[in-house]
Amino acid sequence: MLGTLGPGVDLGSFWCARLLIYDDHEVLQPELALQEPKLENNGISGDGRTIVYHLRRGVRWHDGKSFTSADVVFSFQQVMNPNNIIAGRFGYDRVERIDTPNAYTAIVHLKEAFSPFVSNFFTSRCLIPKHILQGLATINHADYNRLPIGTGAFKVAAYEPGVLVRFVANEEYWRGPPRLQEIDYHFIPSGITLLTQLRTHELDFYPRAANEQTPQFSQIPGTVVYVHPFSAYYDIGFNMGHPIVNDKRVRQALIYAIDMVKIMHVATHDVHVRADSNQPPWRWSHASNLKRYDYDPKLSAELLDAAGWRVGTNGLRQNHGKPLSLAMVGVTGNATQNAAQLIIQQNWRSVGIDVSIKNVPTSVMYALGVGILQAGEFDIAFEAVRQNADPDGLRFYGCHMAPPKGWNVYHYCNEAVDHDETIALSSYDRRIRKVAYDRIQRALLEDLPFYVLWFDRDQDIANSDFRGYRPGTTSSSFWNVWDWSI
Repeated sequence: MLGTLGPGVDLGSFWCARLLIYDDHEVLQPELALQEPKLENNGISGDGRTIVYHLRRGVRWHDGKSFTSADVVFSFQQVMNPNNIIAGRFGYDRVERIDTPNAYTAIVHLKEAFSPFVSNFFTSRCLIPKHILQGLATINHADYNRLPIGTGAFKVAAYEPGVLVRFVANEEYWRGPPRLQEIDYHFIPSGITLLTQLRTHELDFYPRAANEQTPQFSQIPGTVVYVHPFSAYYDIGFNMGHPIVNDKRVRQALIYAIDMVKIMHVATHDVHVRADSNQPPWRWSHASNLKRYDYDPKLSAELLDAAGWRVGTNGLRQNHGKPLSLAMVGVTGNATQNAAQLIIQQNWRSVGIDVSIKNVPTSVMYALGVGILQAGEFDIAFEAVRQNADPDGLRFYGCHMAPPKGWNVYHYCNEAVDHDETIALSSYDRRIRKVAYDRIQRALLEDLPFYVLWFDRDQDIANSDFRGYRPGTTSSSFWNVWDWSI
């Protein structure tokens, strides 16, 4: 609940549970809710403001206490508690109240119709136990955080920060005992070590294997490589609060100067899928005939000239004596990102732009309130975004979604985009939503607060005896851990 990174969602899949989860076809499946609320099953009222969750009976927390609707209300209250450091409350802030007529029904009343609600409401965030955490002013530093208690298939048995999380089977799991007795999740920063331990079978499973290691995968006997798309992307984002990149011509020039063909081949080893918008090409919300930014250094130079940035005697551009010098931030320890950054730096240098690369640890990059992105301490950010299956991205570009309310770290504002978002968010009709999202994609590609470079295609390497793994394409690929075996 307090995390900002994808691995936290993955780890939660072992020990916690959600109301609904996405399967390997991006379809919501019941977990602690008995069914997905829809208009056609009367789970969503005609005006779209009332959502009814019927909860599973007989579910117990790891300490033996019963899971009830009171835990749903309590979990929601913790998301909305201003004392808790939460990575955005988008969607949750649309809730007016939650009624619990009995222990196994939660009726959510929204302030207005909000179409992504069901897709977001405790589908990736973990539900947490009221009986353990009630009474605390904040859960930020609760003892619970080291060894959390959930309702999932596995219990957290041990946690060594930065080293290991050990999970053991929850024999009282409502689906029945999981097939595995224990899962040890190791934090291993070295890709060389990971491949070595796969060869020796000290490791059974290496998810999201690094792209730069792709040529070596076929040389590891006794393993299987799962290749699958994942709803996550990398983008170049611009801090429009800084004068240089506040000029749209400069932003467009920067993107036209990027050799994406080279990046996809050299940095991603042609594994990932090149993007042309913020919507993945396999999803219903993806628009067609979008503006393209193919590599065109000549057009880039023309745009920079028009913006007043002329090439000086040293080969770098300047405007009234001020050099065109920018800082790009990213995270440390990501070889694919690093390779892409170097190509981009060279591309931009060739059109007269001086760019320094300043990568920082993930915790420094993404920390809520004080991290590099939320504090606005960058010109250009090379960042990773993990999406939900619902196409909405208002929290990234809405006028009122600047930190701390959302993740509009670019400080972008376009009233037409906000208007289309109002249409898309208030309708449960996919046809109406698609028209709005098509317009939004076109506006974002014209204005370029950020530019999506590629969508991930993950490579997971597993022992050939590993069974039951059906990698998900959104939220987490670890959606069915109870069914894994070896």
